[in-house]
Amino acid sequence: HQVLKSLLEHDYPYLNQRYQELNQISCPTLILWGREDQLFTVDGAHYFLKLIPKSEAIIFDDCGHFMAIDKPLEVAENFQLKLKMSKLYSVFHSMANRNKQSSPFELMMNAKREEIQSKRYIPGKASDFYFLCHNGKIDCVRQILDAPDSPSIETLNALQPNGNTALHAAVFYNHIEIVKILLERKCPQTTVNRFGNIAYDEAKTTEMQQLFNRPDTSERFHDTNTTHSLEMYVVSEHYDNTDTNVKFNYVREFQSDDEISEHSINQQTLAMWLKFYTWFTKKFRNYLERDEYHI
Repeated sequence: HQVLKSLLEHDYPYLNQRYQELNQISCPTLILWGREDQLFTVDGAHYFLKLIPKSEAIIFDDCGHFMAIDKPLEVAENFQLKLKMSKLYSVFHSMANRNKQSSPFELMMNAKREEIQSKRYIPGKASDFYFLCHNGKIDCVRQILDAPDSPSIETLNALQPNGNTALHAAVFYNHIEIVKILLERKCPQTTVNRFGNIAYDEAKTTEMQQLFNRPDTSERFHDTNTTHSLEMYVVSEHYDNTDTNVKFNYVREFQSDDEISEHSINQQTLAMWLKFYTWFTKKFRNYLERDEYHI
């Protein structure tokens, strides 16, 4: 009686949410199922096969729910084979990443992931605002955000006891209009959930991913509106001022060797920063094109 009561109160209301979280599994996964299973039909194997990215399913004929009893040797053999293949996968994966040098941003995000994933969470427990975003209640979300006494967007989007934020939930369930509203309100985008993902990582469609991209940056470093732009004046060819004491700012005069040395150092420093900026923008291009990273 207590087990059934616990299932009805704490598990069944959130089964769909928990099932959808299975698509976050990134490691190779083996699904074993008995074709004659009367408790969970074989359709479940196909359901989980589509849900879990790197999964494969093996269905045993003449086998019920208790596979370890009906097909002990077959179950053991498939487990052993999968473990061997997983070890090979781990070896190749580590070899591929052995020489990969992590950037400061990657190191920071990895530290955040380790910290978040080390905590304990309570499935199904979150704020009312979280569930409004989770369930796509856009009018209610807008009403809370527009309220005079509304908490800050950082508070509303705080990591919940279930290990996710309101933005994570809205992105995961593809509530595009809610995500637009949250991003317009400068909702924090780099919070890591209990799966180690930022909200962008939960996007399943191109349309959702584009919401996080920086707008067109083709005019980022110049202004097409020339109203307030500086004008460059060129001396007229009829300019006849012959005053030899006139000094032009575009001509640099050095009075000593120390000034020359100081100027050279400054030029080298500028060149160094330009090289650093070029490397930085190329290295982190994917991150800089998102709204939350502005330079």
